[in-house]
Amino acid sequence: MIRFAAQLAAIALAGIANTAEAQAGKQILGIPFGEPLRMQKCPSNTEAAKAPCWIDKPFIYKPTGGKLGSVHIPKPESRPEWAAHAWFELSLDRQDKVQQIKVEIFGPADRQQIASSISQRFGRPTENQLDRSDVSWVSWSTAEGRVEMRCQEKCWIEFRTPSEQLAREAEKRERERVNENRPKAP
Repeated sequence: MIRFAAQLAAIALAGIANTAEAQAGKQILGIPFGEPLRMQKCPSNTEAAKAPCWIDKPFIYKPTGGKLGSVHIPKPESRPEWAAHAWFELSLDRQDKVQQIKVEIFGPADRQQIASSISQRFGRPTENQLDRSDVSWVSWSTAEGRVEMRCQEKCWIEFRTPSEQLAREAEKRERERVNENRPKAP
């Protein structure tokens, strides 16, 4: 529930943040990153979909018009092996511009292979804790956006536009400010 609330706050702040910086015309996993993407609900047979589509009706955050939901992305052969048959979730702002792409990899994944693949596009990681045996993570920050990958038994990867990252950081600061005033004991 806390994670969902944080996502909603990020959607809310993304509606306020400027989306123009360093986001033009790049595709990530077949999705126009930082660009408008108008989607319909998927057909009952998602394999018949010719374009990305909502698996179910997306959540719409009314104050900003931002959308959050699970999507089907066709043409798995056009993505790296690790993302060919993954679960995808998108966050769009009021103008239907893609602000965040989340990828959930099912089953055991080769963390190093995924990180190497992402590094081919985003360069050297800014933080790398992939050698941990319990929970591992790695992140990249570039003008194109921020990427974070966390792995335990499976991996989750988040691609965020610069404006989405700014919104996430603002939400974190606000949460910390509110938490300062909370009682420290029950």
